[in-house]
Amino acid sequence: MRNIAGMFIVLLLAGCASTPPIPPNYSGSDAGKIVVGIGAAAGTNYSSYSFLFRRVDQRSLPKDQQQVGRLMFLQNNIFSSNEPDYDTSSEQGEVLVQSIPAAKYEIFNFDIYDNGYVERNFSSRVDFSIPFTVEAGKITYLGNYQANKLMGKNYFGLPIPAGALFVVSDRAQNDLEIAYRKKEIPEIGANNSTPTVDSIGNPLFIEPSSIVIE
Repeated sequence: MRNIAGMFIVLLLAGCASTPPIPPNYSGSDAGKIVVGIGAAAGTNYSSYSFLFRRVDQRSLPKDQQQVGRLMFLQNNIFSSNEPDYDTSSEQGEVLVQSIPAAKYEIFNFDIYDNGYVERNFSSRVDFSIPFTVEAGKITYLGNYQANKLMGKNYFGLPIPAGALFVVSDRAQNDLEIAYRKKEIPEIGANNSTPTVDSIGNPLFIEPSSIVIE
């Protein structure tokens, strides 16, 4: 699993899109809310983990013309880190809430950023699709994604970070309760759009029972 997954990780420098991003605090009459849990297993310590999403109807546009949103958990950034919403001996993470215009969207890639001794970004070599629909005045839960560090080797055979696998879980009850407690969403229930690993079709997303970390 680790070797196959590594083939899908690519080291990238973060680029700047010319199109303004999808606003995370949209307040128009067609606004709906999305909720997602993003975290990291014990021993996984990158600077940040982001999931990039776009409107489905913009998929065919050139990348620099697509309006892209970002869901980000800042973990170990040397300049700024977020206080985790859950922090145990096995993991820590944050429940993120954004208000965006009603439309059909998809998460199409991720960006793991490390600003330690060497600055680097890790993303999937190929885009994928985690579709979800946002409706005006409603809440859509996108699932929980737990990063588990992948390791590779450098030219000298020494171990180096090589990105992560994401464990996909439906933690709607717990994650939505955290969002309610933070007063970021009303207690009105939510549409659950947690994907299955099979539907994502990318080896960097795995079931909780599939994780094997050496």
